[in-house]
Amino acid sequence: MANSNKKKPITSMFSILKYAKKSTVVMIIISISALAALFFSSFHLIYENQRENLANRGRTTAFNTMNDINKFLEQGLLAVDVLSYSINSMMMRNASDYEIRSYLVSQSNTFTNALDSSFFGAYGLFNGTFLGGVGFEPESDFDPLTRPWYTAAINSNGQTTLVSPYENAQTHTTMMSISKQLSNKDDVVAVDMSLRKLQKTFEDNISDEVAALMLLDDSGKVIVHSDLNEVGKNYFEDSTGIGAKIHGILTKEISPDANYSDFEIKHDGHRYAVCYQLLNDQWYVVSLTSEDYIYKQLNYIYFILTAFSVLMIFIAIRIIVYSAKRQKSVTELDNQIKSMGDIYLSIHIINLNKDTFKEIRSNAKDLESALHQVSNHARDQIRAMMDILTQESFKPTMMSFIDLDTLNNRLANVNTITYEFVDWHNSWSRARFVVVDRNKDSSPHHVMWLIEAIDKEKREHEKLRYLSETDQMTGINNRASGSKKIQEYIASGIYGLFIIIDADKFKSVNDNYGHSTGDKVIIEIAECMKRAFRGDDIIMRLGGDEFAAYLSTVADKKTADIIIDRFFREIDSIDIPTLGDHKINVSVGCAFKRNEDDHDFDALYQHADTCLYLSKEVVGNKATFFNDEP
Repeated sequence: MANSNKKKPITSMFSILKYAKKSTVVMIIISISALAALFFSSFHLIYENQRENLANRGRTTAFNTMNDINKFLEQGLLAVDVLSYSINSMMMRNASDYEIRSYLVSQSNTFTNALDSSFFGAYGLFNGTFLGGVGFEPESDFDPLTRPWYTAAINSNGQTTLVSPYENAQTHTTMMSISKQLSNKDDVVAVDMSLRKLQKTFEDNISDEVAALMLLDDSGKVIVHSDLNEVGKNYFEDSTGIGAKIHGILTKEISPDANYSDFEIKHDGHRYAVCYQLLNDQWYVVSLTSEDYIYKQLNYIYFILTAFSVLMIFIAIRIIVYSAKRQKSVTELDNQIKSMGDIYLSIHIINLNKDTFKEIRSNAKDLESALHQVSNHARDQIRAMMDILTQESFKPTMMSFIDLDTLNNRLANVNTITYEFVDWHNSWSRARFVVVDRNKDSSPHHVMWLIEAIDKEKREHEKLRYLSETDQMTGINNRASGSKKIQEYIASGIYGLFIIIDADKFKSVNDNYGHSTGDKVIIEIAECMKRAFRGDDIIMRLGGDEFAAYLSTVADKKTADIIIDRFFREIDSIDIPTLGDHKINVSVGCAFKRNEDDHDFDALYQHADTCLYLSKEVVGNKATFFNDEP
């Protein structure tokens, strides 16, 4: 009987509804409906975020490939700019075809050996004559004025331009040209590059997410494609394929000002995300990401979660809280991914409010034991980390750069700051702070701490700068870089002596002993200048057999005579076997730039040049000074 009076446990929702008041039933129904709505809203949010994350992985692969293309083409574009600058200078001084051809041969070898094996040589039309740097001899009916590399450059009005590829008749490889119109408006310089390396990059980046990668010109021609069978097709002429649909959208519906973006298309019942980037205002880099792969993953999640949706209603509040936290984490992760560059040695998140230091990714695993020995505070962790990573001479500046106490002020009006340094492996790296989000008072809350490896980029930049400033035959300054440095000396108030040097009867050396011997004479004169003049002096080759130098802080003729006599002794010691008994003599014109003088570099040059011609009237080594002041 005691058991008969005990209440039965409520085991179902129907029991609740049976014993509840009408208002309670209504509240329960409303609550369940609200919880269900919240649950499905949260699920939809998770679904969309997961979809976006999966799509981002495909986009990341695509944009990494785009960066590879950019780096590949930038070398060619920069090479053409260097060539055009140097050849313009050579043509302004009426350089001979022989000198221009020699320069093209030298630069072709330099680009191929020092920069990238994809380079196949430099060539162009100069003063109406085709000159090449790789030994190509055109046939009698060859007309450079009709070649694509020439017409494209002329139509680009001085802009460096990319020319549609062609098949090389000698090597049977797919090539492309990059060309530029020279300053006289009639001549063009160009380089050829093989697309084999680029084709391999496209093929290697295909995955489940990325269905295709392609490079199109604005006419619809396929330049490079991850599917080799598509190379050479014209999507403008093919009106049925997916390539034609992509090309139509790019040329008709996309704003010309949009250098890169993405859009979606449907084809044969499949959906694709298309990412594109415009290169040099001429070519489109396009990636095709299959959304079938994305939906296959998401549908599996959808059906699993739907099967348990009734059970999850009863813990809806916790799910909503969890979803909110996850959404915050996903948003933070997206911000981190978008803030990242290509490749970083380490990535950390710093919470400036809490002074915490969190690793996202690091290739320097040998730092972990050292970091575990210091406190958990961000300022201690980052100091310990950079004390190990930074080369000794860069440490004082690095410690100032990572000072978190001053970081708020330095990031007040910008979202990123950087510092380049040499690391413990004697390689160049770039340290960077990036603002992820800010507090209500606009001070940084979370910042990303990134270390990027830039050694290859840094050294290639220095190599190209050296090539652009150096005379390739002698290794001293060329005319442009030497003149610039002298003008900087003068502008800084550094007085000195400017001299112009010319080899006497140099033409007879070339005529009687050959151009190879003449080249040796030029090289030997440059070597004499290196030995006779001082480390702070600026020496340069003006062109041909003419040289110049600026002897800093030399303001009196007595000191000048000592230095020039030392130079003459070096000239007298030149020994070139192929010259036999022929003696090398030089004429020198000299002009002082003293503190009280107000003339500029051009006037200084004119004075020295006038004296040079006076010196050439005397047989043997001779130096003439402007006004012959003591």
